[in-house]
Amino acid sequence: MLSSAAIVLAAISWGCSYIIYLIFVASIISPYRHLPKPSQPPLLSRLFHEPSTFEIEQWMRNVPNDGFIRYFGFLNQERLIVTKLEGFKEMLLRDIYKFDKLSRLSALQAPAGVSGLVSAKGTLHKIHRRHTIAAYNTSWAKTLYPTIWGSARKATDSLVKRAGKAPDGVVEVNRFMREVCLQTVGQAAFSIDLGVLEMPEQEMIQKYLYAFDVGIKAPFFMKLLQVCPTSLQLFAATAVSKVVRVDISAMKQRIRATMRSKMGAMRASNFGKEPPLEEGKVDLLDAICLRASPFLSENSLTKHALTTLAGSVEMVSNQLAWTIYALARQENQHIQNRLRSEIRSHFPSHPDSISWEQLKALPYLNGVVNEALRMFPSVAHRYRICNTPTTILGEPIHRGAMLIWPIYGTNRNPELWGDDADQFRPERWAQDASNKDEESRRDTYAFMTFGQGPRKCPGEHYSRVVMACMLLAWVGQFRLKLPTGRGDVFEDNGRGQVKFGIVMKAPISVEIEEVPGW
Repeated sequence: MLSSAAIVLAAISWGCSYIIYLIFVASIISPYRHLPKPSQPPLLSRLFHEPSTFEIEQWMRNVPNDGFIRYFGFLNQERLIVTKLEGFKEMLLRDIYKFDKLSRLSALQAPAGVSGLVSAKGTLHKIHRRHTIAAYNTSWAKTLYPTIWGSARKATDSLVKRAGKAPDGVVEVNRFMREVCLQTVGQAAFSIDLGVLEMPEQEMIQKYLYAFDVGIKAPFFMKLLQVCPTSLQLFAATAVSKVVRVDISAMKQRIRATMRSKMGAMRASNFGKEPPLEEGKVDLLDAICLRASPFLSENSLTKHALTTLAGSVEMVSNQLAWTIYALARQENQHIQNRLRSEIRSHFPSHPDSISWEQLKALPYLNGVVNEALRMFPSVAHRYRICNTPTTILGEPIHRGAMLIWPIYGTNRNPELWGDDADQFRPERWAQDASNKDEESRRDTYAFMTFGQGPRKCPGEHYSRVVMACMLLAWVGQFRLKLPTGRGDVFEDNGRGQVKFGIVMKAPISVEIEEVPGW
């Protein structure tokens, strides 16, 4: 029988051998040696470097290829960038269940409450999707406008107060947006008033939002998990979350209690399967419970609710922050002015309520939302691991191959969006909408912010509603400018400020100036 020391020694030897194989051997015997690759620094100088989204985008533009680019990341691990839309369609639609999300990413997101539909695989994902996806449809999203507009008005009042207290009227956008989105999703999706804007210092709120504050360290934790066996990654991520004091237990209890209350009320009232979609009558949690409670456990439904909460807070708030940044740039002040003119021409005074029909009649506002989503996707690129041998664009893809789905690079690809792909130009969306020529119409896979196929983000409609309502309230009333003397976070000399954790983010601040007449 082996002693404990022998077992430990064997494990260390195996680990060292595996790392040596990854670094020095795997790339030499790879079946993808024939694929084009960019010029990268010598091995030792890039051994612990994971190329950023900006590097991937430049390789897509400058490295000649037929659909794949091969490069090396942390510990010289091989990655394949898919660069062609047909490749996306094969990976995200035809072979959707032959590719899995990174297990270490799912493990890292779990302590923040992200699981359920987002991390489920294969048959389990099909079951969860079948019984929950309909709850996120456009019909439900259309009923949210009055509720979200109410949150937007509260957020506007809070913004005025914060700007008044801040030096020179400068507001730190990132944290404020998270608070706004947490308050909004609480009311719109769960019919609970968390009182975030009135009492942001609540312990439950502070602990929940802190879970996303530490997300900026995600790249470092991802590297640690890469050298951890898959079976231990969730355990390791949970241990790390405890070390950095991530604790969302109070929010979990609040959501679980709300879930139980709703399910009890539904059983008592004997609702049918389809909820009455009247404004203010049914929230997202109602819709999910009504459709999925006969098939999914209370624990599974709670996971879905927590995932919705996390996505609505982190993803939507980050998207809003980047939108505010885009409008506040000096070069885009004319866009902000044009948007304000459209808003005030349709709403001469601050409206008490708005509807889907009213916002649909604001094409430039919708263009700004679309353009911000295109240019600043919250998730800049995604990884997929092949679990079943297949072919993409005629290239054999072996089990274990890591493919990169470059959202940021695709959304800014000049071949898909023209020579002005890097320019913030909302009017391009009105031009696309008026294009009746099927052959020249832009492929839907050119816009990848929410993904495509069966794993497309179900929160797309909700995100658009929140962004449109908040922009209407804020741009209608305020002029937004980047503070002087702080530099532009997205300029070449400041790109170190843009971090790629779970989401693409940067520290964004704006000067708030009220524009008279509204």
